[in-house]
This record gives sequence, structure tokens and C-alpha cells, in this order.
Amino acid sequence: MMFSKSREAVLIIILFGLLGFSADSMAECARDTIRDLVAQGKTKSAIADFCDMEISDVNSALKTKPIKHDEPSLSGKLVSGTPVGACGCWGAVPPGTTQPHQSCESGYAVATPCPTYCPMGGYQWRGVCQ
Repeated sequence: MMFSKSREAVLIIILFGLLGFSADSMAECARDTIRDLVAQGKTKSAIADFCDMEISDVNSALKTKPIKHDEPSLSGKLVSGTPVGACGCWGAVPPGTTQPHQSCESGYAVATPCPTYCPMGGYQWRGVCQ
């Protein structure tokens, strides 16, 4: 049985509606968006309406703590967690081994495994400021 293109389009729209892929089901806002709306002076009920969420979801998003990023270093050196080299097969090194590194604020880098294996066995690694 042949359908015209308009009938096929209508059937696809109905199918997506039945499966729950409507625009309303994807309208929830991210935590940062909710925080921005609060900073703009919006009420929790207005945010819930705007984001198509329950007020309890807005409250729980506001209760979670934002991710704290390391403050930039005033010394001009690299802060903790900054990679100091590319991942590579630099030889066998136990993870967590520290080595002196002048670029790091702490003065040390730690050997950190990368998610790639070396052709001769083992894993790639790189130094990361401690």
C-alpha cells in the first residue's frame, strides 16, 4: 500500500508524539541556566514554567553545588591538574610516580595513564602537575 508523502509525515509526527519525543519532553533546563535565571531575578515558579519542570526539580538543581575550578596561579606556573606533555609510550612507569617539573606550581608532576595502549604493550602516559 502506497502512502503519499504528507501521510507519511503525519504518521511520523504521530509516532514521535506517542514515543515521547515531543519538544516538551526535552525542554528541561541545565543547572547553569537555572542559576542564570535566578540571578536575573526570576522566581522558582517562573523558572519551572519556562523550563517545563516541576518546582522540586528547580529546587534540587539549585541545591547542587557548582563545580569549583582551580583558581589561576599568580606565580605564572601551571596549577594542579594541568598536563605538562602529550600522551605517549615513554617507557614503563608505575601510575602515581612523581617527578620534579619546574613548570608546575607545586614543583612536581605525577605520571598519569592515558586511555590508549602502546603497540609493544602497556599504556601511554603523560605528566600532570600535582
